[in-house]
Amino acid sequence: MGALSSRSINNTAFWGGGFGYQFSKSFRADASVSFRPNVSASATTSARNTTTTDMSTKNGIINGYSHIGTFEGITPCVGAGVGFAHLSTSDQTTTGGIAIESGSTTDNLAWSLNAGTAYQLF
Repeated sequence: MGALSSRSINNTAFWGGGFGYQFSKSFRADASVSFRPNVSASATTSARNTTTTDMSTKNGIINGYSHIGTFEGITPCVGAGVGFAHLSTSDQTTTGGIAIESGSTTDNLAWSLNAGTAYQLF
């Protein structure tokens, strides 16, 4: 086997977007999605075996925020959200005749807990 002598991850750009809406003075919500296509990863051991795979991800989340009040122009808020995370990997291939492992796909729950402040500039 051996220790890693090199590793690389390429094409890590992702795309996404979202929108939000303020329902009342004390409650707002937002939704966002993102997509990361075809990230290529490889690692080489000191024994010169190289493993490669491609990965892609998709995720989305909906968050809700409660504004606690405004104090000296600063508005603290707390929030929570729920969504999904989807991960796909291609077949993992290894040089040196060792193995090919099948790729897989998994879906997971995504969640968030938020706390922050807002300050109105205009």
